[in-house]
Order: sequence, then C-alpha cells, then structure tokens
Amino acid sequence: MKKQELSQITRKTVIVYLIIIIVVTLTEFNLVTKHQELFLFSRLLALVLPAICLPLYQKNPFSLGAHILMTISFLIYNCLGYYFRPMYIPSFLHTLYTMSFLFFMPLKVFTILSTIMTIVFTASMFYFNDTLLYNPGEIVASDLIIVPLIGLAISNLIYYFFTKQRLSAEKDELKFLTIGRLSARAIHDIKGALNTPMLWAEEIVKLTRTNKTDQIIEITENMNSNLNALKKYLISLNELSKLKTNSQEKFKISQSIDEAQLILKNRLQSTQIELVGECEIEGYKNIFNSILINLINNSLDHKDALKNQEPLKIKIEASRQQIIYCDQVSDNYENFLKKYNSSLINKMETSSGLGIYFIQEACELINAQVQFKTEKQLLYTIIRFNAG
Repeated sequence: MKKQELSQITRKTVIVYLIIIIVVTLTEFNLVTKHQELFLFSRLLALVLPAICLPLYQKNPFSLGAHILMTISFLIYNCLGYYFRPMYIPSFLHTLYTMSFLFFMPLKVFTILSTIMTIVFTASMFYFNDTLLYNPGEIVASDLIIVPLIGLAISNLIYYFFTKQRLSAEKDELKFLTIGRLSARAIHDIKGALNTPMLWAEEIVKLTRTNKTDQIIEITENMNSNLNALKKYLISLNELSKLKTNSQEKFKISQSIDEAQLILKNRLQSTQIELVGECEIEGYKNIFNSILINLINNSLDHKDALKNQEPLKIKIEASRQQIIYCDQVSDNYENFLKKYNSSLINKMETSSGLGIYFIQEACELINAQVQFKTEKQLLYTIIRFNAG
C-alpha cells in the first residue's frame, strides 16, 4: 500500500470521527442540563483539532504532530464526555482500537500516546466520579481501572499482530515496486549504453589494420571506463534489495553527480552540468544516484523530443536541507505538468523514463519530499530532506 493510500485511509477515518462528534453532540445536547457552554466548547475543540489534522495527514500519514493533535481531541471528547453522559468508557476503548488499526505510527509513538491516553482518561474518571451529572450506577474503583487497562492491552496486541506487520509488508511492497520500475528504466539505459562499446569495438577492428596504436589504446580505455560504470550501476541495482538501516551511508552530492555522469557519459557529450554548493547526505546512495540518473535522462529525453540542437545546461544547487535541479523546458507551466503527469511510467510520449511517479517514490525511501515548478522556461526539481 502506497503512502497516498495510507493518507486516504487516515483522512477518511478522521472525517468519520468528525461526523460522529457532530451527530453525538446534536443527540446529547438537549440531555445535558448543566454547563451546556462547557459541553459545547469541549465539542468544538474536539472538532477543530481533527480538522487541522486533515491537511497534515494528506501530506504525510505518519505525521507526529497530527497524531498528537488527534490524541488530544480523543481525550477532550471522552474525558469531558464521561462527565456529562454515560457510556464513554466504551467510547474510549473504541478510540484506542481506532488508533491501533487506522492511524499509522511507529510502535514507540503508539505505545507512548495510547498509554498517556489511558492514564489521563482513568484519572479523569476518578476526578469526575463524585460530581457526575447523571447516575453512573454501581461502578466501583476496579471497573475504572481494569476496563481501560484491558482496552490498552488489547489495542497493543492488535497493533503488534496486525498494524506493525502490515506496515512492514507495505514498506517491502513499496521497495520492490520501486526496484521493478528502476530495473525497467535500467534495461533501457543499459541497452542504449551498450551500443557505444560495440561501436568502439568495430572501430578498434578497423584501426588494427592501420597500426594506429595510440588511438586503439585511447578507445580501449574509454570502453573500459564505460563498462566499469555500467558494472557499478548494475551492482547498485542489486544492492537496492538490501534496503536496511545498516546499508545507509554518508556521501557527497558531488560524488553522486560524478557517478551519474560516468554512467551517462555517451549522452552527455554536449551537456553542461554545473554544481553550486555541496552537501553531505546520509541514506541510500544507490537510490539517490538513480534519482539523479533519471532526472538527467528525462532532461535529455525532453531535449531530444524538442529537437533542440543547443547544448543542454543543467544547474544543481546543493545545501544541507535541499537540492534544486534546474534545466530548460519550453512548454508553459500547465501544459508541461499535464504532460509530465500523463503516465505512471512515461514522462514524455517518446520517453521510457520513470518520471514523477518513480522520483516521488524513490524520494520517500530516502526520507525526502520532491516538488516540481517552472519559472521563465526553467524547470526546477526541488528535493527536500528530512521530510516530516
């Protein structure tokens, strides 16, 4: 399941929760005989916080800030709800189950937030127990402790045996989908790149008849350099199957650019690549190299599609927080983005590049966000690191 789909699940859950608050509030309002202003204020606050979370979850279903705001909303709704009306102990249990099933967060975050919720709700029940605005019936202290604790235990079991494994499986699925798309692009690139050593081999055969040793040595060195670059590229594809925390490394952006240029040497003969600034990145170097290769290839494909004979100029600005990749584009903003998003696989009609879809997925794997914009016939691809 992709990040966008996780966002949809969480946002739909929040919308259902908002509807429940509105319906329950309208139903209970006439039954609340005292402190109606406090009742309405608490419900309004419980509505506003999830509404703030909706755009946050749209950007990132794992947003810690949104998770905290939802936890506060759950507490306001259930703690003050228990003061005004009965049956909010089951409501509290429902929110715990909802958090464990439909809100996507790391185990540590879920454990902390669910434990805080349980402690605060249990304390509020003890605090309000003698001043409730209704007859709670025969509720004893053990009920106030055991029922929420059982709910906490069940919700953690649900999370451990369901959500944790599901998130792991979804990450693996995303990883292998990315590998598949990258491999499809790599096959195309390698097929094209292999034409160069084949032509060089034919040239060497011709030169051997003329005894031009210096030219033969030069061509042989170029062919060896090209084949070694392809070898490294293939090895990096193989390493993509090892996307683990301990496979991350520190590398400089200039190193990745040099490796990308070496692999694409044959296509970059009339291309100028300018690097402004420098930064060190910690992550999956092979994935970042693939993003750069894809961006450069897309620029070259776009230039070829326009039959532009002028040298291609690419500018890359690097800083600690972001990298800005800039090249020329002749279409206007709306038409360009429409064309750019027209296919999950093809960026241009004549290109077999992976396009925005691959770049976005690959950026997620290196904990970054990507944004595209055009200005004065220049296309800017902005990659921001440490995406929250």
